[in-house]
Amino acid sequence: MVEIPVSRKNAKWAFVAIVVGVVLTALLAIALSIGDSDLIEQIAFLKKNATWIFSGIGATVVGVVLAIALSPGRGDHLGEQNASGMGNTQIGKAKHVTINNNTGETDVDALAASLLSKHGTELKAKNEEIQALRKALDALAKQTGPGIAEARAELENGNTAKAEAIFRAIANREAGKGEDSYRKASEALCHLGALAFFGDTEKALDAYREAVRLDPANVGGWNRLGLLLWRTGDLSAAEDAYGKVLALGEKTADKKVIAVAYGGLGIIHQTRGDLDKAEEFHLKSLALDEEMGRKEALAAAIGNLGVIHETRGDLDKAEEFHLKSLALNEELGHKEAIAATTGNLGLIHFRRGDLDKAEEIHLKALALNEELGRREGMASQYGNLGVIHETRGDLDKAEEFLLKSLALNEELGLKEGMASQYGNLGNAHFTRGDLDKAEEFLLKSLALNEEMGRKEGMASQYGSLGLIHFTRGDPDKAEEFHLKSLALNEELGRRKAIATTTGNLGLIHLMRGDLDKAEEFHLKALALHEELGCKQIMVFQYANLGRIHETRGDLDKAEEIHLKALALHEELGRKEGMASQYGNLGQIHFTRGDLDKAEEFLLKALALNEELGRREDMAFQYSSLGNIHFTRGDLGKACGAGRKALELFVQVGNKPMESRVREWIDVDCAGP
Repeated sequence: MVEIPVSRKNAKWAFVAIVVGVVLTALLAIALSIGDSDLIEQIAFLKKNATWIFSGIGATVVGVVLAIALSPGRGDHLGEQNASGMGNTQIGKAKHVTINNNTGETDVDALAASLLSKHGTELKAKNEEIQALRKALDALAKQTGPGIAEARAELENGNTAKAEAIFRAIANREAGKGEDSYRKASEALCHLGALAFFGDTEKALDAYREAVRLDPANVGGWNRLGLLLWRTGDLSAAEDAYGKVLALGEKTADKKVIAVAYGGLGIIHQTRGDLDKAEEFHLKSLALDEEMGRKEALAAAIGNLGVIHETRGDLDKAEEFHLKSLALNEELGHKEAIAATTGNLGLIHFRRGDLDKAEEIHLKALALNEELGRREGMASQYGNLGVIHETRGDLDKAEEFLLKSLALNEELGLKEGMASQYGNLGNAHFTRGDLDKAEEFLLKSLALNEEMGRKEGMASQYGSLGLIHFTRGDPDKAEEFHLKSLALNEELGRRKAIATTTGNLGLIHLMRGDLDKAEEFHLKALALHEELGCKQIMVFQYANLGRIHETRGDLDKAEEIHLKALALHEELGRKEGMASQYGNLGQIHFTRGDLDKAEEFLLKALALNEELGRREDMAFQYSSLGNIHFTRGDLGKACGAGRKALELFVQVGNKPMESRVREWIDVDCAGP
């Protein structure tokens, strides 16, 4: 898209390179439902221009990197989903995982209603948090003695401290009586944990750990402990806890407990990215829930299976499962699960490239979560809306939503959601051309994903970091990261991510000048994306293939392919992609010698890039326009454009281009 004059000695400016690559990371988000949470993982997502210099060969590199985040009840970029066996949780991408307690149901009294409303919990949801809270309130109501009335009054104002202190005193008293009273002490600690859950995760964790230590047969304690450990990202410990639930269920032949354990273990494997194992557990849970007629757990399990199909790239199958889950939740009047499943359906439309429909659905999901006061669900939807705005090129609006999501995830201590939003913010800085800031956020995301053992998140961030090294001009380092990403994606069976990474490896071969190898990779990537119906990423492969034909000198074929890419970008409303294709078409007309047509397209590209604040692309446009003015013999305008390009290349830290433009200006624009 852009050319830079090397020296006046050449009588004209030579093409050095140009390259505007828009790297898009499609966000999958999966929401799992566990307990009462919506988690979004943002699965991370990248958009950026990858630029490189090929000494004499102009090539537009358009790469696509897919960042995905899945996880039960955690946070990813887009979406939410349902999973059974636990409660209701969602993640950025959103998965909705449901964990059901093995307790009975009681009426929600005024005290529970008051306390739940203070913490933004929808009262009709029969999830684990509410069930555990009901048990705690029932237990408190049976207590007598000093401080009970005061504790109840404080609960009505949302303050659980005095009630927690009462249960702590009961636990200490019963534990002091010896082993025969350990069970009562364990129950009191579970009640304490249920109250602390809403405001102090660590206190709740400590209470449940102590509860199962005193009574290793406390199924509810192990289940709640597993949920909280998963929620905070300690997947190994969470798996151990759900293993205890399974063992206890099998010992007593309690099918409900076994189903809960299967659902919990499915979510753990889903969070790690082991989709086959996750599917195996969710299907086991589903079979038991169908046998017992547990509709709420059924809805959650079906939603989690929908998330798995979405992650694999089978969007039609995913939509089928989510619609089934939605129908069940609507029948049950389960508003939280409806909000989560609505978010998951929005993710499917996002992945299909229908941004307007995706935005409409995510706004609906956000409104439902706001109405319910569900902060995790709000965090998920803020992240999803941020990704949509980022995809459209509205980076300021995107950053606003992503920061809202990050703040909520940090406040709630949700590591998956934090990892997702760090990745998404890294992508936003990448798109703006601030590679150092982008790398900083992406490394934070990678560290959290590695800590949690989340292979999908690791694969996404490896790909994103590969793009940064590519943009900096280090193809070997870029290839190293992309191959790591590809290996993980193949292990996980993530077809869309495989296609994306294949395209990125094609870019590296293009950067190295191996056009045949580059074409091979881009055609393979295009075929995969066409199979998956991913219009958002097909456009990038079209652009890359067009640039390859342009480099070979087949301008008609190149123009044909770039026009296909432009039409898709216009259909999707992607201003960044439109800007890139205007630039590519301007390059073709320049090569043909049609300077007026070339200038027309380049000015369109510049206008869009200025609107989007894409400084590096603006620099390339000014360089290209300078080339046109130089060719016409208007050195004044040429030098003016060159100086603007130099200033922008300095700002974004593109050292190779800065050096080349500065060299030309020093030689040909030596005057004032």
